[in-house]
Amino acid sequence: MASLPAEIVEQFICHLNEDPDRLKTLLSCSLVSQTWCAITRPFLYSRLALDFDENRTSLADVISASSHLRTYVHHLLITSAAPIVSALGDLPSLRSLQIRSSRGQSLTVNREFARNLWSLLSSRHLTSLELSDLDTFPARIFYHCLALQNLAIRHVTFEFPTSNSDQNEELVTSQLKERPVLKSLILSTQYREGSDTLHWLLGPLSPFDFSQLETFIGLDRCDLDRSYEAHCTFISHVAHSLKTVLIDPPTSSLTEDIQDPLGALEPKNLQKISSITVSVIQEPGDALSTLPFLIALLSGLPNPETLHEITLLCDLYEHAFRGFDFHSQGWKELDSLLLGFPNLKRVHLKCYDESDDQIAATLVSWFYDQLPRLVSRDILVIDYFPDLTYTKSMQQQLMG
Repeated sequence: MASLPAEIVEQFICHLNEDPDRLKTLLSCSLVSQTWCAITRPFLYSRLALDFDENRTSLADVISASSHLRTYVHHLLITSAAPIVSALGDLPSLRSLQIRSSRGQSLTVNREFARNLWSLLSSRHLTSLELSDLDTFPARIFYHCLALQNLAIRHVTFEFPTSNSDQNEELVTSQLKERPVLKSLILSTQYREGSDTLHWLLGPLSPFDFSQLETFIGLDRCDLDRSYEAHCTFISHVAHSLKTVLIDPPTSSLTEDIQDPLGALEPKNLQKISSITVSVIQEPGDALSTLPFLIALLSGLPNPETLHEITLLCDLYEHAFRGFDFHSQGWKELDSLLLGFPNLKRVHLKCYDESDDQIAATLVSWFYDQLPRLVSRDILVIDYFPDLTYTKSMQQQLMG
């Protein structure tokens, strides 16, 4: 085996690199011979996970001591705010960076840790960044991400730059002349953090250019009108370039006697849309849902042929306690309307917060009765989950 041509060995290692248990396999391959070790090493160090809360610092020491190993690192996961990150030095080939709490709780980012991140974020190859469960994260760091294209923010509280901050405004102005063009934004929020973040992203000191944004996955867990309105404003701002969008109106905004902010979204601006996801509010015994909005939105699209997929997120939480009691308003109208979309490949119903198999079976039967045309076209897919998983699966597809 060790005498195989290097080109064949490299193809073999490249195939193994896609295996879920890649690390153990690659370590074994690196022990075959010096040739195998040299070929395996770039794959072995291409994806690193540093968890300082578990005192796993030896890997960071190895990377910091070898300049050529640092060039192999393409994907890096950091799961604590440890100052030792500075020991890594520059990672010139870094493409994606994940920073999150290892304990599932909000992690406070101190100034030293934030300062140590600057060299990583300023990499000209860094195109994907994911931030999860972080507190007091300095938003000014984004001014260093000049190559960023994909951004995922999940439950992050930012420190935003203000006119009274000690930030060098001249530096900010110069940085804004070379803003990265963001292609995808995934934003999962709690409380009021989402509205503040989106307000800042659309403001005069925004670090990003959204003129070519193709994907906006905005999952709003706030149940607050202010945050929901911020999501709607953002969608309207980037509608002309969107290809994929998730709209998640909170129940509170729809049940109160107020004007739905999404009503201001003009379908004619969605020139390129190919995938639409809408959270459908379905309360037992209540005729309230977002279906009327969805129908109005689909009816006004300027290019029906561009739409390939529709996903509806149905919350079944109340049905688990009260028994199945779905209403039918709007579903048959939707079924007829979708006949006018010639390239529609899939209508996906994702139902969550339901663990009762009997209710789930009733649900499938009910939908098949309401949507016979979609059933006959064989494009209706129904799934149900114990909890909402859509944004995580979308993030894996988008961020790699």
